[in-house]
Amino acid sequence: MDTNTIVRHAIEYIEDRLDDAIELDHIADATAMSVPQLYRIFYAASGHSIKEYIRKRRISEAACLLRRTSLPIIEIGFECGFDSYQTFTKAFKKMTGVTPGVYRNSAFIFSFERIHLNERIPHKNDQKMIVPPLPAVKVIRLNELQAISYLHTSDQEDSLEEAAVSSFRHLLSNNDFDIGNIKLFGYNLELEGEQKRYGYQLMAVHAGISPIGCQSLNTANLPGGLYAVVRAPSCSKHSIITTWNRLLSEWLPKSRFMLGDHHFLDEYHHHNGKLTSVKLYLPIVRKQEAESIRIVERQSVQVITFRAKGADCSVQADNLLIEWLTINGLTGNK
Repeated sequence: MDTNTIVRHAIEYIEDRLDDAIELDHIADATAMSVPQLYRIFYAASGHSIKEYIRKRRISEAACLLRRTSLPIIEIGFECGFDSYQTFTKAFKKMTGVTPGVYRNSAFIFSFERIHLNERIPHKNDQKMIVPPLPAVKVIRLNELQAISYLHTSDQEDSLEEAAVSSFRHLLSNNDFDIGNIKLFGYNLELEGEQKRYGYQLMAVHAGISPIGCQSLNTANLPGGLYAVVRAPSCSKHSIITTWNRLLSEWLPKSRFMLGDHHFLDEYHHHNGKLTSVKLYLPIVRKQEAESIRIVERQSVQVITFRAKGADCSVQADNLLIEWLTINGLTGNK
């Protein structure tokens, strides 16, 4: 499936279950993807994380019920998938700035409609947009690498990667590592069941370094695999997200590859302590080659045909064939 189809299936799964508990691994199963893969694809295609999309849709549905019905607030919370009154009111206020009770009697409207990918509403003032070409994409095979690993966790998605990189570099520097010569890779993790729900795994690759005696650091292997690699035009969050989106929606469908099941990777490059560039690693595998079509010449042979007409012509033709086979002793195992 192409990436837009995967995200559409995920959205359909979510929309059908907004009033129930929704587990990320169940959404991933419904789309035949791993949770980290789906997380990245969903964000690139929609601009929202999966959990953020679910929260906004539930709050939007609740806001609609608050205005259009006289149902008790607690009942609306349960109706929209929240497990308690406190959880509902806290989430509603965080999203809208007011409590459900205040919203019911206020004038402003909060609405977050279902996302429909590939939909576009034309406007009379539309002009042709000039889109810069996607930076050069290289396909490489990344070997498995030994690295120092650090897992950064947070209860907030915003600026997760930036905070993780800053913390890791600070930790490495405090332990006398030469951070100027370290290759730094990172990838997102979902931490289900943990108090801090979001994780970003960082891997520092450099020959001869060891985390012995360093708190919060461990040795691990960075798995290898086949990757499509591209450098984001700038280090801004918008640029990185846009490049991921174009890599998935423009380059991948036209390539001879399909999405792999290994990690999406970010590689960070620093100079004089400042982030200067980010490379994006899209996990890929080669598409299975379709069986080639062969052109052969068959020699002519003599055949006997049985022809019939009418609504039951096929039955009549079969009966004629059976009759001929019986007369000539060709039925059974002969």
